[in-house]
Amino acid sequence: MRHSSKAALIAAFCLVSAIAVWSAHSFVTPGPAKAHLLNRYIWSLPDPWFGGFSGFELSHDGKSFHAVTDRGRIVTGQITRSDGRIRDISVTSTNPLKNDAGGDVTGNLNDSEGLALLPNGRIVVSFEFVQRIWLYDSPLDKAHWASYSKAWRAFATNIGFEALAVDDTGTVFAIPEGGRKTAPVFRWRHGEKWQQPFLYTLRGSFRPVGADFGPDGKLYVLERAVSPFGFRSRIRQFDVTRTGFENDAVVFTSLPGKHDNLEGIALWQDDQDRIRITMISDDNFRVFQRTEVVDYMLQE
Repeated sequence: MRHSSKAALIAAFCLVSAIAVWSAHSFVTPGPAKAHLLNRYIWSLPDPWFGGFSGFELSHDGKSFHAVTDRGRIVTGQITRSDGRIRDISVTSTNPLKNDAGGDVTGNLNDSEGLALLPNGRIVVSFEFVQRIWLYDSPLDKAHWASYSKAWRAFATNIGFEALAVDDTGTVFAIPEGGRKTAPVFRWRHGEKWQQPFLYTLRGSFRPVGADFGPDGKLYVLERAVSPFGFRSRIRQFDVTRTGFENDAVVFTSLPGKHDNLEGIALWQDDQDRIRITMISDDNFRVFQRTEVVDYMLQE
């Protein structure tokens, strides 16, 4: 979510941020969760590029990461954990994303939101404002088009593809943030054009902002809602079939203000074969928000 847009949302959050802690104790706890919080890490760097993380991917062991910011930058790095908790996050590289001519993305073209990695190592990035999905051979290479759908022209400039995921066959799934009751699901395979085979059912005020396939082969969609008392997050779990997303199950729903604006999600497996869910927040480059990295454990 670009910091210069959705001003009403951010202003509302600012007004109530001081009472977010109170709200966490005042709302009825949601139903039984299938994931529990292990660790919350506040990440901060003095560099002017730092912040606005919207897309996030982890290696299978949860140690290496790729991330994109909504100012057109791709970041790689390492996460250090001990006793199951995040102790440090270090940056290996940070570079501006390139356009399809090889120059840096700038202006209205730099609102990168979704991130996914193909099995062959190529990087998939979705952009808002000028709606598109590009492929990269590496963080330093120019963009390549993964086809294009004219249907994307109907999307509002700041309500596009934030949820982006790749399954183990290399099939890309993209879900836009907008919609009232449903959102179109777009699917792409190498050598094919984008297809829109089915719909994503929206529930309540939550909207999809991130997605990833877990080690169990299931799709996990991170959703966000904005309440008068701060951001809320929800994760839904699906089996992906030829006809749609099935066996919808809510993994967890956060209380207002429990976390910042979580937008990126990645699933991985620890050395005890337990599935972990790691998420990162988009601070919108605002001083009253923070970059928060959280680890959850998926329960059997």
